[in-house]
Amino acid sequence: MVDQTRPAPPAAPVSDSRSPFFTNGIGGIDRLDGATLGVKSPAPAVGSGLGVDRATGSPDAGAPSDTTIGRREGNAPSGGGGIGATPERSDGLSPWAMGSGPETLRDACGGTGGGPFGAVNGTGGGTGDRFSLTVCHSSGAPARVTRPKPLYAPALLRFCTPALVHLMSLRELLALGTASQVPTRHRNHNGYFLRWDDEGFLFDPGEGTQRQMAYGELAASSITRIFVTHFHGDHCLGLAGIVQRLSLDRVPHPVTVYYPASGEVFFQRLRHASIYHAAVDLRPRALDDARDALVCIDETETLRFWAHPLRHSVPTLGYRVEEKATRKMLPERLAAHGIAGPRIGELQRAGSLAAGDTVVTLDDVSVARPGSAFAFVMDTRACPGAVALARDADLLLMEATYTAEDQHLADAHDHASSADAARTALEAGAHRLAMAHFSQRYLSLEQHLAEARALFAETVALRDLDRVTIPRRRA
Repeated sequence: MVDQTRPAPPAAPVSDSRSPFFTNGIGGIDRLDGATLGVKSPAPAVGSGLGVDRATGSPDAGAPSDTTIGRREGNAPSGGGGIGATPERSDGLSPWAMGSGPETLRDACGGTGGGPFGAVNGTGGGTGDRFSLTVCHSSGAPARVTRPKPLYAPALLRFCTPALVHLMSLRELLALGTASQVPTRHRNHNGYFLRWDDEGFLFDPGEGTQRQMAYGELAASSITRIFVTHFHGDHCLGLAGIVQRLSLDRVPHPVTVYYPASGEVFFQRLRHASIYHAAVDLRPRALDDARDALVCIDETETLRFWAHPLRHSVPTLGYRVEEKATRKMLPERLAAHGIAGPRIGELQRAGSLAAGDTVVTLDDVSVARPGSAFAFVMDTRACPGAVALARDADLLLMEATYTAEDQHLADAHDHASSADAARTALEAGAHRLAMAHFSQRYLSLEQHLAEARALFAETVALRDLDRVTIPRRRA
């Protein structure tokens, strides 16, 4: 969505259908293997464009064809440039950076450091530290910029080596809606989808979630789990349609639904809201919402799911998705102990292995790799439960219904302000904060951002259909 105070964008110079790489002014990929994409950047200040800048109609943002990816000279500021190259941070290395225009937040992936990827916003290059295509708004352009279409892995696979395909497994948040009680012309009711490798988690599907999924190019079959914090309408009215859509699309896998046990009657009403043929394996999981503790509610081979009660006017749960820690094997240490081939797997399974006259343990030949974490905190005032959920989270998604200036309203209605969200992130040691669930009284989010960033710099205010990547942690 776009700020209603800004002028309408000009007509697109070309049709999006001409190329799967059209990204409406979003940048491109820089310093990728030249043999893979046929593009090689000779300097950090050169970025690869993937389409035409629809804000300006400039053709030098990339070549609009199915077989070539254009390259353009970037006017990156000193220090490297990239998406994060802004007046606040010219080196492009900040995870979140603010541009020169109003509400111009973006996920910064440029700069001169690290890894094979670097997203470019048509104004610079840099070798980014991770793969990310999250660009929320325009960068001080006189005309507004259309929301960028996502660049999905399937569209890029024909250019990729197997190693690159592995790197492109996504951990990405899609904001389907960011309004609170009342949807507006610019914000849909709540709804958030977290893609985590081969699973997909839908949080608090409010009214209109199915339509937002269409805009976000999200198939119902992507959903493997649904999390409901509480049963106020803006957090659950879309559940009835989602449940029926799962059956309509004959989703082949089970879908687990987590919700507070005190809302069982409302869950059943939504599940059976109208006549339909139930064809999906829906697995309800009513959770104890009276125990004031962080509780593991489910786990898989690689993930754990946690819940903790929050402080709202009705029983409410917050959720945490946490990747289990793994270990990174060190080839040089394995070779030093003469361990290779199937014996490596044996060591990983057993934890230790006889090698000659010594016993080699995993600690001897590997290092711990911590898992990533995501916290979802909706409809609560600031409380210890929110901090427990957000502890060391790579991304905390928290409500900021009101500005700090309207803190009295937040307190009166058991909601959080922008300052509450920022203080929660700071106390929990979260890496990044994404604010959402904004009251309809606010047309602009600039004040939310200013208040939150004064306390916690790595903050973004989500708008509908924004995407935020969660990078994998490294050992």
